[in-house]
Amino acid sequence: MRGRFVVGAGVALLLSLGACGGGSNDAAAIAAMTVALKKDANALPKGATDDQTTCTAKGVVKTLGSKRSIDVANMDKIVLAAPEATKVTNVFFGCFDVRKLLVASAVAGGKTSDADASCVFDKLDENLLKAGLAASLQGLKDSPASAQLTAAMTANAASCRAASGATGK
Repeated sequence: MRGRFVVGAGVALLLSLGACGGGSNDAAAIAAMTVALKKDANALPKGATDDQTTCTAKGVVKTLGSKRSIDVANMDKIVLAAPEATKVTNVFFGCFDVRKLLVASAVAGGKTSDADASCVFDKLDENLLKAGLAASLQGLKDSPASAQLTAAMTANAASCRAASGATGK
């Protein structure tokens, strides 16, 4: 919560500079979004580069507009309307190699090999991945998209195990 206060104060400062001719509203919004993304450990994948963070911030501002982006940057928990979530999902997919992130996340747990994780995630339809992320950005925990994504990952895991001759669950 304290981090959000600091972000909010920074946004106010940036907006006041923009109002005085120190920069555009978009520049202030991009700066605010960049600060928010860097402060929130869950906003972007661990290890996100400065370029990826800036790409995401610029994309969100371009997509949602300056005012709405600043509102989003100040949220304690981001919950977007369906059209916004879809647009922000497309921004995210444009700034990150999502499949690579999913593989790295699965491997980081220590129970899955890179080859097994790649097999599962490489077979996933990108539109299904996007629908799952958009549902998450809307705060939907039990959405049809999430259920479809889980079912597809489970089916892919079984297919990958069968193809490698592995048994077990």
